[in-house]
Amino acid sequence: MPKNIVQDVVPPEKRSIRNIPLPNNRSVKEIVEVKQKKRQGQKIQTPFLLWFIAFFSVAVLFFAVGSMFVGATVRIVPKQEKISFSENTVFLAQKKGNGQGLQYEIVTISKEGSKGVSATEEKYIEQKASGQIVIYNTHDANSQRLIKNTRFETPGGLIYRINESVTIPGKKGAEPGSIEVTVYADEPGEKYNIGLADFSIPGFAGTARFDTFYARSKTPMADGFVGNIKDVSDSVLSMAKMEIQNSLKTALAAEVARQIPENFILYSGALFFTWNDLPQNNLKNGAEIRQKGTIQAIIFDKALLSEYISNLLLPEWNIEAELRGMETLVFVSQDETFNPEKSASMRFVLKGDAIMTALFNEGAIKEALAGKPKNEVHSIFESNEAIAQAKVTVVPFWRRTLPDSSQKIRIKVVLD
Repeated sequence: MPKNIVQDVVPPEKRSIRNIPLPNNRSVKEIVEVKQKKRQGQKIQTPFLLWFIAFFSVAVLFFAVGSMFVGATVRIVPKQEKISFSENTVFLAQKKGNGQGLQYEIVTISKEGSKGVSATEEKYIEQKASGQIVIYNTHDANSQRLIKNTRFETPGGLIYRINESVTIPGKKGAEPGSIEVTVYADEPGEKYNIGLADFSIPGFAGTARFDTFYARSKTPMADGFVGNIKDVSDSVLSMAKMEIQNSLKTALAAEVARQIPENFILYSGALFFTWNDLPQNNLKNGAEIRQKGTIQAIIFDKALLSEYISNLLLPEWNIEAELRGMETLVFVSQDETFNPEKSASMRFVLKGDAIMTALFNEGAIKEALAGKPKNEVHSIFESNEAIAQAKVTVVPFWRRTLPDSSQKIRIKVVLD
């Protein structure tokens, strides 16, 4: 008969894990519930920690990058004052090298023009050749005056004369003094039409100056003529000259404007023109009317003009300044007899509005601001008479001082 072994057996209907005895009289259900709560707590805490670490990292990176791009922008409004010019204020300027105060310089340019016209008559003329020569002084450092009609002789014996007195500058070291002049043949006729040549001065013959003063051609001697030429009526001649002059005026004004240095200013009212008739050329059925036009432009150094006006109209300004908008002013000469070549000074008025603006040394301002605390920079601006207002912006925004390097400070001038 089978043998029954007695064991600790749970009856089948009672066999379940929930009824297995556990330590401290706790059931499996209770242990599972506790573990689930722990997991939920960990799920809540882990995202918060990750977000905190990410925020902290971004903040550190933000401050680190910001510190790498340190800089400052200074917006400065300079001292400014509007000036309304009127014809009641007359200014005085001296030709450069004559006296003190405001000085002007002269730019001279010449051009030739021509126009062919019809001619119905002939006219007999006797015309002297002419050309440009350069007179040299190798004698000493003293200037030498030559009177009107001084003779100049070619090796071939042809005589030419100057039609006005000239002064030859003295030499400077080994460099001779020199001056360019126009000479005219002693007699009319084509035999005086010659190429480039050397000239002696017969008036110095028998003296040491005969060898140390001489001249050389700059242009050929031309236009000597004796005979009949085509004659043009006065009305046609006058019209032709007017057309030539109008054309030359435009060309000369454009040319002189191209030659003005950037730091100078030229006003249209400071242009002076002179005209010289040149020998006309015969054409088959008429004549070629020729004229030489010369423009003499009075120009001013912008900085000196600004300083002169500031001292005269704003004497309380003891600072360097520039006159903004000076190019829009109208220049009017007050001397009817003014001659650019002979006059030593000129009176003029300006019309219109411009703004006198104080200037300051940007480099010095940057050096003074470098490394300064933001709450101390205003004293630097207040001590500078040229500055009306100033605002400083520092990057990054949390910095309390300006960059130590002046190269990281940018100045922006704000004008009205």
